[in-house]
Amino acid sequence: MTIKTPQQAARRLADGALRAGYQPQALHEYTAANDQPIYWRIRLKHPDSGEKWIRPMMRSGDGYALGEPDFPAGKPLYRLHELAAQPGATVVVCEGEWCSDALVKIGVLATTSGAADSAAKANWEPLAGRRVTIWPDNDEAGRRYADTAAATLLALGCTVSIIDVAALGLPPKGDAVDWLAAHPEATAEEIAALTTVSTSAPTAGDGGWPEPKPIEAALHPVPAFDATTLLPEVLRDWIMDEADRMPCPPDFVAAAALVGLGAIIGARCAIKPKSRDSWLIVPNLWGGIVGLPSAKKSPAIGAALKPLDRLITQALTAHQANLEAFEAEKTVFEAKRDAIESRIKAAAKDAKKGDLDDLAKELQSHRQQAPDAPALRRYKSNDTTIEKLGELLRDNPAGLLVLRDELVGLIASWDREGREGERAFYLEAWNGNAAFDTDRIGRGSIFIPNLCVSIFGGIQPDKLTGYLEQAAHALANDGMLQRFQVLVYPDHRDWEWTDRLPAKAARERAFVMFEALADLDPVAWGAAPANDFDKFPHFHFDDSAQEIFIEWSGDLHRTKMPAEDHPIIAQHLAKYDKLLPALALILHLVDCAATGRRGPVTAEAALRAAAWCDYLEAHARRCYGLLADDGLRAAQALADKLRQSKLADGFTARDMRRNQWRSLTTDEAVQAALDWLEDEHWLRAEEVGGTGPGSGRRTYRYAINPAIAKGRNHG
Repeated sequence: MTIKTPQQAARRLADGALRAGYQPQALHEYTAANDQPIYWRIRLKHPDSGEKWIRPMMRSGDGYALGEPDFPAGKPLYRLHELAAQPGATVVVCEGEWCSDALVKIGVLATTSGAADSAAKANWEPLAGRRVTIWPDNDEAGRRYADTAAATLLALGCTVSIIDVAALGLPPKGDAVDWLAAHPEATAEEIAALTTVSTSAPTAGDGGWPEPKPIEAALHPVPAFDATTLLPEVLRDWIMDEADRMPCPPDFVAAAALVGLGAIIGARCAIKPKSRDSWLIVPNLWGGIVGLPSAKKSPAIGAALKPLDRLITQALTAHQANLEAFEAEKTVFEAKRDAIESRIKAAAKDAKKGDLDDLAKELQSHRQQAPDAPALRRYKSNDTTIEKLGELLRDNPAGLLVLRDELVGLIASWDREGREGERAFYLEAWNGNAAFDTDRIGRGSIFIPNLCVSIFGGIQPDKLTGYLEQAAHALANDGMLQRFQVLVYPDHRDWEWTDRLPAKAARERAFVMFEALADLDPVAWGAAPANDFDKFPHFHFDDSAQEIFIEWSGDLHRTKMPAEDHPIIAQHLAKYDKLLPALALILHLVDCAATGRRGPVTAEAALRAAAWCDYLEAHARRCYGLLADDGLRAAQALADKLRQSKLADGFTARDMRRNQWRSLTTDEAVQAALDWLEDEHWLRAEEVGGTGPGSGRRTYRYAINPAIAKGRNHG
């Protein structure tokens, strides 16, 4: 088919993304001042994940190709022909073509240099001497975009103001499109009247350099751990005592204990969140604790799971006794079998010594009474293949806990080529309610009557960031990380000397409660028995708790999720349909074990579970917020190298790549770091070469702010 129009070309070039479910949003055309096309940007968006697919497109011979032309003087601004047609009008500069188009629709003269990292690469000359208003996005990247654009425009003699986005009531990362959606009747005059902050040229340091800014991004705030609200009394004193004596954040101990409790209950019972529907939820949970290597993650996990260690010891003792009884039964069984076989042999030689058919039936009947070897009750595994885990779950259908010191290593292993079966295995294991068959050469076929796995471990922030970057840019994101719903990243707790005896009474009460749950009889505790349609004994909410869940669900699905702009967080919140009922059941059974209460899940447990959901949402936002500013880790790594004088003035991106420093191993990471440090006045790019024969390839060399070499503290 002959490609005749840019629209046809864009559809052909985006065919792979379209087949992956992305849908067209716009084809942005960049024009010269004479209205002739220069190049285009294709914009698609996935309707389910909200992920964007944006690529440049240019003319290539008689056709089109992905990519953009070389721009020796800097990339052109959007809608140049309109800027040229209105030389006296105020220009609004925003982030991205989508925002610019939205403003133009209501009569605003608007342009953009592109995405948040584009300001330093653009040719702003067409705006020289003009009045300019900058509308940044409501995030750290938006602030950097505004600062960089403003500094360049001021140097061109522009009168520059920046819209005060803090006064607009925008959500985090909110932009002009979001504001217009909230003000559908807005006019160009109202845009011009928005509150702005004036700007002035930055203070010059050495040789006209501005003062370098810190390379940092604030973590999303999380609430302090409220033990009274979140923990039943039987857990409260024990968990707080363990955390205080270490010391470590109590969040670490509480999260590990909660997942451990869910693993003990496992698939021995479930909850029906709706009073009439057949929907069943098993209370197994996945979680982890995020902290630096010195944050005492492993000691906190060890303290929280000490009750499991006691249960494991008891299970080993019981298993040894069962094995001894089994060996005795097996000896008697084999002796009787040998006697029957001897009689069969004798009858075969002499018919008078017995009827062979009757003896054969007797042997068959005896073999059906063979004693089964006892299975060891397992509570957790620290390192296992899925083949061995399948065997353990075959013998322990209620499930068990997979515990890892470093969770990202486990999760990342599922992404490797040839390990797709493991990923599918664990995705099914998170549900906790389905049978699973495995067939392996050497191990044969294993039928797992119920696949139920809880997971917990530690994560270092830099490793979590690396995995988040990978997951966020994956077209086939299946929500694996979002299943880690009990993921906590509390503020660092300062070390202090503590030397006191453990709270033994509180610890013993908690341990006894764990043991009671290990011996749980759900039906005796108030669960409806399993039947042909309901696989597990199951609890319901009482009337008050049911109302709480209905109201909470309505807020989640009608308000919170539709208002969420970050696709990966929206996917995380979508998993909360399981989280609240699972937490409510665990907390209810903890109360039952401690107080002797029986019956349906109470309003107290439902309210406590809802409080956990709010608390965990804040921690999820902190974790996913590590992605909020692409390139932060790379920028910080480059800043460290500059402080250590590892690069000479006038270095190139190639010089950086050659060193293969941590967080600076890919072209994308290197460029992101350079852009960030240039925006924050650590570096200044100068284009060299490419001016004629013998001048070499065009490239950028980076000058280093002299203040860096002088050792000033810039964060």
